[in-house]
Amino acid sequence: MATRSCTPSRDSASPGGTPFICHHRLFDYPIEASHSPPTPSSQHPCSAPSECWGQTERCVPVEPRPLQVSTPKTSRLNSTQLQAVLSTPQVTKEELQLRASLDSELSMGNVDFYRNVMPEVTPLVEGLYVGGFPDEETLEILKREGIDVIINCCARERDSSGVLPREFIVHNFYAEDCSDYLILFHCYERFAQIVHGALRNGHRVFVHCVAGVNRSVTLCIAYMMQYHNMGPINCVQLFRARGRANILQNISFRHQLVDFYLNSFQA
Repeated sequence: MATRSCTPSRDSASPGGTPFICHHRLFDYPIEASHSPPTPSSQHPCSAPSECWGQTERCVPVEPRPLQVSTPKTSRLNSTQLQAVLSTPQVTKEELQLRASLDSELSMGNVDFYRNVMPEVTPLVEGLYVGGFPDEETLEILKREGIDVIINCCARERDSSGVLPREFIVHNFYAEDCSDYLILFHCYERFAQIVHGALRNGHRVFVHCVAGVNRSVTLCIAYMMQYHNMGPINCVQLFRARGRANILQNISFRHQLVDFYLNSFQA
């Protein structure tokens, strides 16, 4: 099977100069074209996005942000591209400021990364650990720490069933490390239920993806923001203090965390 090439999304601007950032796949939104003179627009109910790979639980749709539509004076785009541009949610000043602060904090971590090698297993809040795909050395650490629940966020690429002993309870998530993948939308609700339930019942949980940089880190940060009243920058500082500095290289995942924080936990 051909390898899928996924590159981080970049900030860009509409032909009229209006900045826009696309957090979502374009087919997740109904098209609302703004043309003159106005014509009646047909409503297209937005179908729920597909479920996480291999999971029966359905994800709860996120309330779409209001659209701020502005029509460019001139355009070199065709009608399909123009409709997509006009349907792109605008980014608030608060979001842009928090994104910039988060980027700055993460850049400090990248400097530390070249000085130290990241640990196999990084302890976060009580009972929650994060890391890369487990090898024999990692398994020894997990046993020593009393960890008995493992969440594999990269089950589509790396099947851990043949690696992990039966003594571990394993939950698989088929998340993608791509710029257009809505990881919180597809996976966070079930992830939070598993982690919160396991910790409440006295278990210890290890969350991993391939390298312990993007998918597992994103879901753990979202959990800490919800259940430990932490902001995204505080979470990144905690990761760096525990020796895991090179994280959140997927720019889209950073933006999703900022949006999740501002829309869920800020009045």
